[in-house]
Amino acid sequence: NFAAGIIAPTDACVGDPILIMDQSTVGANQWNWDFGNSQTSTSQNPSVTYTTAGTYTISLLSQNTNSGCQDVATQTITVNPPPTPSFTPSSTIGCTPFSLNFSNNSPGGSSYIWNYGDGMTATGFSPGPHVYTANGTYSVTLSMVDANGCVGTTTQIDLITVTAPIVDFTLDEDDGCAP
Repeated sequence: NFAAGIIAPTDACVGDPILIMDQSTVGANQWNWDFGNSQTSTSQNPSVTYTTAGTYTISLLSQNTNSGCQDVATQTITVNPPPTPSFTPSSTIGCTPFSLNFSNNSPGGSSYIWNYGDGMTATGFSPGPHVYTANGTYSVTLSMVDANGCVGTTTQIDLITVTAPIVDFTLDEDDGCAP
């Protein structure tokens, strides 16, 4: 008895390539896939990438063109959106060495990676103060993995400015008698 079959994940993330496997009865020699998002394929084991979050029904019409046997199989997949990390610095301008904290506004992640833009990185929800030791302007990036395994990244361009201290003074009088 001829039967079509599908092996595919039931959950995925937007933008991730997903391998779909044919599990039809031996003898299938033609495959017509519909991924539920206007994409189709005639490959035996195709790959699909969803660009929008949602629930999709994958269907396979598998057949043996010699015997005329065919069958249809379906499977539902939920495609999750990437997380949107968010953070706020305690300050954005300071003198070398400049120490500051970042408040992570992105709960619910299973892991976090900070890139401070100065060659230094850290992990964790709130890794503590970071010290910038060189003058410059720095972009800061926070990447996180959520509970669904989806990855999201946010970069704030030219967020931190570190400068040398500026020394300046004025004189009340520029001449006078000693002492």
